[in-house]
Amino acid sequence: MRTFNAILAVADISGYTRFVVQHRSALLHAEQIISELMETVASQANVPLKLQKLEGDAAFMVAEVTGSMPEAVNDVMEQIVSFTAGFEQKKTDLFEKSIGGCPCGACQTIENLGLKTVVHCGEVLEKTMGGLTELAGEPVIVAHRLLKNSVEGGNYVLATSDVAGMLDTEPYEVSEQIVEDVTDVGQITGTVWFPAEQALDRGGVAPLTRVSGRIEAMRLFAKRGLSILSGRRRQFQNLSG
Repeated sequence: MRTFNAILAVADISGYTRFVVQHRSALLHAEQIISELMETVASQANVPLKLQKLEGDAAFMVAEVTGSMPEAVNDVMEQIVSFTAGFEQKKTDLFEKSIGGCPCGACQTIENLGLKTVVHCGEVLEKTMGGLTELAGEPVIVAHRLLKNSVEGGNYVLATSDVAGMLDTEPYEVSEQIVEDVTDVGQITGTVWFPAEQALDRGGVAPLTRVSGRIEAMRLFAKRGLSILSGRRRQFQNLSG
């Protein structure tokens, strides 16, 4: 076992539970969408930030700091801004593959998913259990528990005051100060930044609701059927296309 100073980032896909539960009939595509989005986030972690482990719909990342903490904090925040943009771009790419191709509820409601990232720092304990390396300590607890907070919306970066105070620049223009009560820890203050909203181009296809979902699916299938009958057969677009 050893202890070291670290910056912790937990990137969580918001709306995951509702997304999967509401699309049981399209579970394969729902889980594929989540997997591709999570992979996009995790794959963009770079030194000093590295993926510690995937936790379902979240990626737990850590940066071991042996030099300047402020320098490392700014580096990590740049990476968070980068993978947040990558997440949005991946959503757009998956959605564009689905429009006019796969009419399942999961593919047609990708826009409802968001990414919220919590950033904290402090001394952590590294230990090995069953051949797996785990991190423990109060900073790990705080970073994870702050995923449950009073912030409205599902797209944001939340940095505790310890982290926010070391940033040279604001990652996004819109922000707010927060005070959160963390069980067994106490009050934690921080700053929440909100990336600019990026609306998906639905290509004229209306957003699905519970009522309109089946109707929209039938419309898309009918449109594709007519194209085939009229000799304009094209490759069926889906997530693997």
